[in-house]
Amino acid sequence: MSGRSVNHWRIASWFLLILLANVIFLSAHGQTEPLARRVEAQEFILKDSSGRVRAKLGMKNDQASIEFYDEPGSVTWTSPSGSKIKPVEVR
Repeated sequence: MSGRSVNHWRIASWFLLILLANVIFLSAHGQTEPLARRVEAQEFILKDSSGRVRAKLGMKNDQASIEFYDEPGSVTWTSPSGSKIKPVEVR
């Protein structure tokens, strides 16, 4: 596996960790009802300060998918890119 590929997995792992932390924080902040035990969505979209889509977490062909976009909106990285998902090793 190339160093560049590992770096993308590391970015994807951090993105998911930050997304999960934000969902937990925002659901607990100022909530008057008991904390929900589950959050469901078909897609999560991350936008930059200009409103451009920079990442998506969702489903494609009945499989979980993550896509990262550059400023013009072109996909720069997607997972899974092949037919099989390979395990991730982050150091």
